[in-house]
Order: sequence, then C-alpha cells, then structure tokens
Amino acid sequence: MSLFNSLNKDLKQQWTNGDPIIRLIFINICFFLIYFLVKIGINFSSPEEAYSHTYTNLILRWTGFSLSFPEFAYRPWTWISFQLMHADFFHILWNMLFLYWFGEILHSYIGTKRTYTLYFLGGLSGAILALIVLSFIPSIGRGFILIGASAGCSAIMLAAAAIAPDHTLYLLLIGPVRLKYLVLIKFILDLASFALLKNPGGSLSHIGGAAFGYLFIHQLQQGNDLDAYIKSIFTWLKKPFKKRKTTMKVEVQNTFVSREKRSTDAQKKIDAILDKINVSGYDSLSREEKEFLFKYSKD
Repeated sequence: MSLFNSLNKDLKQQWTNGDPIIRLIFINICFFLIYFLVKIGINFSSPEEAYSHTYTNLILRWTGFSLSFPEFAYRPWTWISFQLMHADFFHILWNMLFLYWFGEILHSYIGTKRTYTLYFLGGLSGAILALIVLSFIPSIGRGFILIGASAGCSAIMLAAAAIAPDHTLYLLLIGPVRLKYLVLIKFILDLASFALLKNPGGSLSHIGGAAFGYLFIHQLQQGNDLDAYIKSIFTWLKKPFKKRKTTMKVEVQNTFVSREKRSTDAQKKIDAILDKINVSGYDSLSREEKEFLFKYSKD
C-alpha cells in the first residue's frame, strides 16, 4: 500500500510540475476510456454482432490516419487524433510504458514544449512516410488506417538514444542494457516486420517516427531548434487573422510649469505691483493686478 501511495504522490507531483509525458499518458488514457465506453454502449444496444462491429470500425476510421491521399487531405483532424486512439488494452499499455520509460529520460534534456512537438510531429512524420511508401503498393495499403501512439513513441525513443546513448536501463530477466542497443534492436524488428508484411503501415510509421526523432535531436545539437522554427511558422500563419491594433497619436500640450518657476514669476509680478503702489497708490492698479494681488495674498 505504501508503494502505491508513493507512486501516486510522485505522479501527482509530476503532473503539477507540468511533466509532458505524464500529461500525454493521461490524455491517451482518457481517449481510450471514451472509446471503450462508447464501444460497450454500441455492443449493448446492438443485438447483431456485425452491426456493432461496423459502428466500432466507423469510429476508428474517423479518428485514425488513413493511408489514402484523398482521406488524408479531407480529414486533417486525424493527423493528431490517430496518435491518441488505441484499439485494445494491451495496445495502449505497451505504448504508454514505452512513452513513460523513454520520455522521462528525454524530457530532462529537451524540456516540456520540445517534448510535445517531438511526440506529435514524430507521429505525423511516421504516418506520412507510411502513406507515401504504401501509395506505391496499393494492394497492401488500400483501406489501411493507423491508430496509436507508437510512431510518436518511436520518435521519443530514438531521440532519447541520440541524446543519451549510454543511459542504462535494467530489464527484467535480462539485466542492464544501454539505451542505444535497445533502440537499435527495436529498429531492426520494425524493418523485419515491414519486410515480412506484418503490419507494414505500423512498421513504416515507427521507422518514420524514429527518423524524425534523430533529425530533431541532431538539428538541436547543431544549434537549430526545429521547435522554434515551427512556432515561427504558426505565428506567421496567424498574422492575417489577428486584429490590427489602431494606435492614435495624441499630442498633449505640456502646460505643466514647475512650482519653483511659478513662484519666481509670481514674485516678480508682485514686486512690480508693489512698486506701482508706492509710486501711484493702490487705485492706480488695474482690475487684473488687484485680482492677482488678492489671489496671491490668499495663497
């Protein structure tokens, strides 16, 4: 029980600190739970198994990434949604474990915002690679859709290996393994899976995601932050939709005069009025001079 409480406390602290990996895992789990509950509702409300299966497939098709150019272009929301959808429990379990293991290593090096960018663009890069390659093999790619976070996880795995190749992981029944060797084995397995046509779309997306992960870290080490470039592109795209602020230039005449200057000028005028009184008497003063002398005597 104490182990569970300790883990729960650690996860809460990571969430509060804005840990991108914990938040990505949470978002993926939420999407899976929603899909799972909808699937249960469809199965209970539909007496025919084929009918239920059709509606379940329809959900995946409208959220998954289609390896068909027309659907790819007409469903832009799937460029992100497919990375948050999973078909079953073990599908999301393994992806989230890989995301946590490798993501926590990487996050400490590149920070929060770059981690989000790497995850989503790595997943999208992998899907686009699968789309391009399988478009030349229509017999394999026809009707195929991609779902799951595995392409984004592959990007994070390769990026972690590129930035910390000698980081050691302790695997059950195997022992200590350096990160670079673990990722190399994963890459070879993906190549073999594609060559044997076992989940060719998924294997290609893993390879494409890994390639983007390596490119991202390599460019970052060279001083080129792809995340900054992407932000500048989005900023440029937003410019036409931003309301222009109209600035009004208002010229204000400065009528402020320092108190010291006012006192000096007033004193000179009073001295002149008093000299006039000494020469010609009080009645010789004008109305303005009398008002000024009266006002100054009150101050």
